[in-house]
Amino acid sequence: MNQALAFTYLNEARKLFESEVEKEFGKSYDTQKLESSGKLLFAEKRLDDLMEDYNENEKQTTLQKMNKELADVQKILTEDFEAIVDRDNNLSKIGARAADLKNKSSEFKDRSSQVKWQMMLRNYMFVGIAVAIAGVIVYMVFF
Repeated sequence: MNQALAFTYLNEARKLFESEVEKEFGKSYDTQKLESSGKLLFAEKRLDDLMEDYNENEKQTTLQKMNKELADVQKILTEDFEAIVDRDNNLSKIGARAADLKNKSSEFKDRSSQVKWQMMLRNYMFVGIAVAIAGVIVYMVFF
């Protein structure tokens, strides 16, 4: 029981006790005589009922706190699950992009090899033609 609740309970118990004593003995009574006579037992049932009410309130308050904490935990777990799903989607997208990049790099490699051969043919084509013409001239002159 928290401190504020305990003091509220004690205050209500005091008021309940005073009202019961006034009903039973009137406004003027001697507390010491009441204690020694054992006539205070009449208020015990009412005080027990009051204590039970406060215990029920405390249980409900505790239950409400637990339900709120459970709702908070559920919210956090839901957010974490959504983050995991989003992370999985992002990883899938990155995997698809990586596969696409790998295919494109392979295509680039093939095209660069083709361009390399084409440039080599262009560069050496004139040399080849010149050597062929010189060979034909040498063949015609000497044979």
